[in-house]
Amino acid sequence: MKFRTDFVTNSSTSSFIAFAVGAKDKIEIPEDIADRYGSSVSEYLEDLLPNKTILSVHIEEYDDEVYLGVEMSQVIKHFGDVQLKDVPQKVVEVINRELRTDFTVKDVQYVELVSSDR
Repeated sequence: MKFRTDFVTNSSTSSFIAFAVGAKDKIEIPEDIADRYGSSVSEYLEDLLPNKTILSVHIEEYDDEVYLGVEMSQVIKHFGDVQLKDVPQKVVEVINRELRTDFTVKDVQYVELVSSDR
């Protein structure tokens, strides 16, 4: 079986498929920089994440949730030898290592979102 491992988009839709955590209410912006971000956890996370990270951020438009996770293309690339049942643990390890958070496997969910320009 072949997997497409790069981002696929066209003018009308784009997809975010990942193992991710809902981060909006779980990541706090430090007080000393809160003026810069207001309540925008997504902007804070995008600035905080290192350029070479496998993590990505996506905002769900309907419920205003901010998802932080590892997209499927990165799961295949970095965790290809890991059984699917163990991927959430690997995702939590990456998130907690890079952001010094304390998410657990129970926080990780499979997220599949489609945005449309129409």
